Amino acid sequence: MWKVRLLSVTLGWLSVFPAVGSAAPIADSGTYLLPINCSELLPDNSPFLGFFTAVASGTVVSDQRLSRRLFRVLALREKINDNPDLTRDQNPIDLLIRKTLCFFREQKDPLRTVPFDDPEFLKFMKSAVKDLEAKVDDAVFGLEFELQQRTEYEKRMEKNRKVIDAVQREAQKEAEVVYNRLSRNAKRKAQVQ
Repeated sequence: MWKVRLLSVTLGWLSVFPAVGSAAPIADSGTYLLPINCSELLPDNSPFLGFFTAVASGTVVSDQRLSRRLFRVLALREKINDNPDLTRDQNPIDLLIRKTLCFFREQKDPLRTVPFDDPEFLKFMKSAVKDLEAKVDDAVFGLEFELQQRTEYEKRMEKNRKVIDAVQREAQKEAEVVYNRLSRNAKRKAQVQ
């Protein structure tokens, strides 16, 4: 009986803060404690994203400005996720969020339990959010610039496609002539010896 009650209390707690919907698995993560393991060998960023989302949701009443800034970071993250041309392997904003949270974890007692509403952590986030926003903006700009540059290169290549095809055909004809000549010369030399 007490297990059922504990489960319903836990599930009720998990539904208090709805996570921001996205392509990554943070929607129902229920991560309200800062993950302890910040190892670079573990590529799963979902606990960090879940915690970051919980911080953004949990500060809505107490510090709406901080909450809005954190949700802005998450919204930019979703914009990147929504455009498959921007990310090939991993969303760089995930890494920036993880590094920010791990910086706090490494500066403080690495084994201390840090809930999403920890006053010391929130003080850290208030001071770190400006730097995080700047890095996120730089990452988004870099991805967009790369995409625009790639698009421009593709336009140029398409524009020159007829010329490229003509030059390739000429080069193939020349290569065929050269190959035949070299083959004949090699055959003659082999017969002479």
